[in-house]
Amino acid sequence: MNEAPTLKRRHTVFENRKLRVFSDNIEWGDHHVHDYMVVAPVAVREDKVAGVAIVFVVGDEIVLVRMYRHALGRSGLEVPRGFVEPAEDLRDAATRELAEEARLECDPNALVALGFCSPEPGIIAGRIAMFAAPDCQPCPPRADIEPGLGPAVRFHRDDVFRRLRSGEIEDSTSALALLRWFTRE
Repeated sequence: MNEAPTLKRRHTVFENRKLRVFSDNIEWGDHHVHDYMVVAPVAVREDKVAGVAIVFVVGDEIVLVRMYRHALGRSGLEVPRGFVEPAEDLRDAATRELAEEARLECDPNALVALGFCSPEPGIIAGRIAMFAAPDCQPCPPRADIEPGLGPAVRFHRDDVFRRLRSGEIEDSTSALALLRWFTRE
């Protein structure tokens, strides 16, 4: 059954400035699903892109940030990433997030596109555009630091491979962006 379901009712359960959570009642042929949860970014483009992720590369090194994720109650290593603002160009969003999270600036035209990912397509109504930034410079730190944002740390590419293989990097968006960077042609 690959056809789209029929949305019978949508109820907004929660909303903030970045996300909306819906409870949908849907019909899929003879199947009725009540309270199907959908998490939808507020700012989302027509192609469903709502965020960006950036692999920052310095020669044989990759910059990762240590992020505390409240929902998991723990920190992990991730590539810099964040939401796209309404009507913001994806490359501009990527360079903004790079400055906010890794304190680096980069020419948006120098970014290397790594494609898209859907972090949890069964629930999240949004995709992420992934880029690599192979040529950046330090920029002044911003005053509005994101809660949970830890230090940006450089790792040799072999160390990043080891951390991916061992499962230390478990964020799926970061893992896919790193894999695409390492295996690009």
